[in-house]
Parts: sequence; structure tokens; C-alpha cells
Amino acid sequence: VKEELRKGNKRLVSLVKKWNGAAHTEKRTFKALPLLDLETNFQVWRSRFRATLAPYKLLRYVDDEVPEPQDKKSAEQFNWNTDGRDVFRLLTASITDPVWSRMVIFGWNPKDGDPHDTYCNVFDALQGRSENMNRLRTQEFFSLRPESFGMIDAYFDRICTLRQELGDDDVENNVATEIKTVLSAIKHKYPQVMERNMRKLQESVAAGKYLILGFFVRDLTLECLEDDFEQSLLRVRME
Repeated sequence: VKEELRKGNKRLVSLVKKWNGAAHTEKRTFKALPLLDLETNFQVWRSRFRATLAPYKLLRYVDDEVPEPQDKKSAEQFNWNTDGRDVFRLLTASITDPVWSRMVIFGWNPKDGDPHDTYCNVFDALQGRSENMNRLRTQEFFSLRPESFGMIDAYFDRICTLRQELGDDDVENNVATEIKTVLSAIKHKYPQVMERNMRKLQESVAAGKYLILGFFVRDLTLECLEDDFEQSLLRVRME
């Protein structure tokens, strides 16, 4: 009896493999992808992701919108459902929270379960020259606060990095406005530094001087660090 069952199962598997749903008779196992961590490993992640899909002939689900078959009971419908879900799961499982948040901000709806739309949204969120990316950088620039960083120089480093990235993409804001934003951000912790540099900014604008954010921030960083040092000495003396 066992031998007959074994032969029967073997014939069944053989028949199913000849059917269009053959790829789904065995559990599909994907090789683990590196987690997509913003722009730092985007190119590596993309190449690994595509290399993982290629042997299964699933790239069409991310490169194009694959229409749902008309025959809901066909093998094509079965393939469409399972293949699409597999690609979507592989894709979303490798997306970190920061990338996920950006995608949602840009209008992506994870409930749709669309692998092509999801893949396109990854590009929108991370491609360096996309309008969405620049809008996000601009938003970050004007909303950053020193309290989010352990050291004040780390805050200034991030400010300068964002300004450089925006400049590389030809996104220019009013420099005086950017400097005022930075000064307002440090006002709570460095009120005297803020007041001195606000006067300096106003004098420069009144004199029509050409302002460069990087130079201004460089001097501002030194002043804030000196202020931190003086405050540390004062606390030591009081103790």
C-alpha cells in the first residue's frame, strides 16, 4: 500500500509540474537580503534584490505592472497571486523603518500589496535627485534641533551635509533664512551665541555681503564648543 501511495504521489507531482502552477508545488526559499538602510546601501540592496528574483523569473513584477488574469480559476491567476505576494513580502521584509516612513510620507499604501508600486516608491524615497528626496531633505534641514544629537558639532555636521546634498541637486534656499533657522535652533541652549550671531547676520545682510552657510556654521560651531567648555569649567569649580 505504501509503495502504491508513493507511486501515486510521484505521478501527481509529475502532473502538477507539467501544469502552469509548477513553480508553486514546492516552497520557494529566497536568500536573505541586506536590510535597506536609506541611501547608504541602496545600490547593493537593489542589485541583490534583482539577483534574487531573476532565477525565479519574477523581475517582471517589479519592472512592470502585471495585470490580473481574467480567468480567476486559472493557473495564471494562481501564479499571479502567489508570485506577487512572494515578491511583495521579500521586498517589504528588507525595508527598514526609516525607509518605510519616507515611502508612507510620499503616498505609498502598504495595504495595496502591489510589488511594482512598492518598488517604485523605494526609488522615489531614496534616489538622490528625486523631488521627493529633496523635499524631505529640505524639511529635515528646517526641522532639525540640536537636542536630537549627543553633541552640538554632530548637529552642525548634519546641517552642513544636508546643505551640501541640496546644493549638489541645485536646490537653493535663501542663505539668510537658513542661518536664521540654525540660530533659532540653538537659541535655547546657547542664547548669547545666538544673539551675537544674529546681530552679525543682520549687519551682513544690511551691508549686502555675500553669505556662505558653511563658513557661518564653522564659526558658530567653534563658539558653541567654547561655550560648552566654559560651562563645564564652571560646573567643576562649583563642585
